[in-house]
Amino acid sequence: MEKLNSVSIWIGYFSDKEELKRYVKVNNFDSEDDSTSIFWNDYFLDDIDIDFQEVGWEENAIDIESIIKGASYWKAYIDKIKVEHSNIDISKFNSMILILNYEYLGRIKEASNTKFLGNYEYGG
Repeated sequence: MEKLNSVSIWIGYFSDKEELKRYVKVNNFDSEDDSTSIFWNDYFLDDIDIDFQEVGWEENAIDIESIIKGASYWKAYIDKIKVEHSNIDISKFNSMILILNYEYLGRIKEASNTKFLGNYEYGG
């Protein structure tokens, strides 16, 4: 659901950047309404503006911050993520996917090799 100044964040594990790109790659079919990706299908996402989707891959992630660092507005929500997810085994993750101006309200919290972290506010 579109929500201004909100970001929805997933983390995942991918063998390389190309595997991550394939997972989020949007395939256009007959019309824009038929666009989809493996990621969108896994979490039943629709009406996503791909201009607001970001991905990152960190080969040698040492903590959750090293995965999120560099994402849009990351400093506005990284402390909250670190507190809420202090028990994450970072060795299982090396990638992030985020959607800006979006609030994920779905029930699926894990799919394929990804995990939904949450929705976070940032200044606009």
